[in-house]
Amino acid sequence: MCAKEASIEFVQYMTSPEVQTYRAVVGAYVPTIPEVSERPAVIEAMPFLQPMESVRRVTRPAGVLADDYNEGSTAFFQGVNQVLTGADPEQQMSQVAQRLQRLLRRR
Repeated sequence: MCAKEASIEFVQYMTSPEVQTYRAVVGAYVPTIPEVSERPAVIEAMPFLQPMESVRRVTRPAGVLADDYNEGSTAFFQGVNQVLTGADPEQQMSQVAQRLQRLLRRR
């Protein structure tokens, strides 16, 4: 087996339902596969997932922001931090949206 094939096999294994179940139960990693979140062992380890069954999971926007991902991520977490420490949510999220729009216009 060549390195490329081994790499593909490893990624497939690490993202499999079995490994995601293990990581959820042992390491508290939120599964990306919705069906894994519904497994009894996962719900027992992470009961907060049960009410989120209908929540659509999305990947991080690395593909959209590309080289500007770190700057976009920083804008987001700084805005959320401001809200959590008492700032006006509408104002903060508006500022976050403006920062992200500026990054998107660079593309």
